Amino acid sequence: MGLAFPRAASLLSIVERETGLDVRRAIERGGRALGRTEVLQPTLVAVAWACAEAMQAAGLRADRCLGHSLGALSAAAWEAGLSAERAISLAATRGRAMRSCASEAGAMLAVRAPAEEVEAALTAGVCLAADNAPDEAVVSGDAAALRRFASEIPWPSRPLRVSGAWHSPAMAPAVAPLRAAALSAFDDARVADALAEDLVRPVRFAPALRQLADDGYTDLIVVAPGRVPFGLARRTLGARLALHRVESPADVAATVSRMGRAVDADGRDP
Repeated sequence: MGLAFPRAASLLSIVERETGLDVRRAIERGGRALGRTEVLQPTLVAVAWACAEAMQAAGLRADRCLGHSLGALSAAAWEAGLSAERAISLAATRGRAMRSCASEAGAMLAVRAPAEEVEAALTAGVCLAADNAPDEAVVSGDAAALRRFASEIPWPSRPLRVSGAWHSPAMAPAVAPLRAAALSAFDDARVADALAEDLVRPVRFAPALRQLADDGYTDLIVVAPGRVPFGLARRTLGARLALHRVESPADVAATVSRMGRAVDADGRDP
């Protein structure tokens, strides 16, 4: 996660102030605390922010930003010019608000089928949580209802390791606190409203990616740890856009090279 980079370590110190935990040590040692959504969310935003700053310093400028779930908050905060501290604080608020709604009865299930087909097959207690790729949707809801749903549908499915029914009506109590925090951060109330309402609405990741291609963009840099977001983008876009993966600031130089960008010694375009 880029702990060797001073700026990344500095941003993680903000997470530590927000959470009261030694996040850098947890990252180095694989601590279980990182599995808690109120810790993981600000941590992910801190690392994404460090990557974005490194790309900016290398001369890469994003024409457009989008994100998957929490990533939408990072994207909106970056485009609005929020400070790193405010963005991380907002993510911490989001994580705490969602954690307060978490329940052992809440669960999520990934289904290998198009979202429109899964949505048409929904049963009581189950809602669409994400349109991830042409061949993958995620549903959310009561764990018992999800088990029944999985037994009735014709497609393969797998439970996700989550602590709540994210992007479902179960998250309704988290909407107001996130909206209040977002309204204090963004000048545009519509952005705050959208980020808050996203907690109870499905993530429309695949349609957003396809729109990028339709709008004529040629390259997509996926800033996220792990292979899942990159894999979803590749399955959705195929060869329509050139895809680049950045998991930490260490990946930025290779990305710049792959994109054919000439960057001078102090990080600016010549």
